[in-house]
Amino acid sequence: MRLRSTDRLKVLNHSLSVNGKPFKVQYPDEPLCCVEHGKLVTLVIKGCGCSLTYWDPEEVEGNYV
Repeated sequence: MRLRSTDRLKVLNHSLSVNGKPFKVQYPDEPLCCVEHGKLVTLVIKGCGCSLTYWDPEEVEGNYV
């Protein structure tokens, strides 16, 4: 299922919570970092650097646990 723009996201211990319920992310398949300005932030480490990617809630797919 895809999230809606009105869903409240929170990352705690590298796990996502949506509207206060645990949520298992299937896409994006990258390590979760945090939530900034309502967008999910993922972290990808490449070589000697890293890259942050910002995802709108509508782009996140998965299921409630």
